[in-house]
Amino acid sequence: MIWEQGAIDVIPPKANRKLPAEFDAEIYRERNKIERFFGRLKASFRRIATRYEKTSRNFLSMIKLASVRLWIEFYESAAQSNVPVRILADTASTAPTLPILKNSTCAACPRTG
Repeated sequence: MIWEQGAIDVIPPKANRKLPAEFDAEIYRERNKIERFFGRLKASFRRIATRYEKTSRNFLSMIKLASVRLWIEFYESAAQSNVPVRILADTASTAPTLPILKNSTCAACPRTG
């Protein structure tokens, strides 16, 4: 299912592997940002981690609200420490960015209603 959508391996091989598999370090960095973001969502908002919402629409709404709250916390902490924040940074930049949820449907949610 995931392979059919064009997914590729981006996890680096173990250092002691005899024939190391190739991986794209740039994609791995981006994947790491997304995983840390969702880890923070789950750690900070129990209702998201436990799927408290019954419908996929409400679940996606809670993810969006929690994302905005985390972004505001990040933005305020960066502003207080005088660290420049680039919200819509290009991919070559090392400035911290948060992923933006653009889809109106949640691919991880089962279809309800």
